[in-house]
Amino acid sequence: MFFVSDIMKKAPDSYISHLQETVYESLTKLQIPFERVNTDEAISMEDCIEINHRR
Repeated sequence: MFFVSDIMKKAPDSYISHLQETVYESLTKLQIPFERVNTDEAISMEDCIEINHRR
């Protein structure tokens, strides 16, 4: 089974990279709404399709 979290509308508490931090800071500063989910690592297109279907 592939893990997909509930939809979240705020930035994560910690970041994987400086780029990820910059993106979330920019979205927040520009007041651009976003949705995100945490998932298991998506390795194939089939994994991405499964993530999309669980939204």
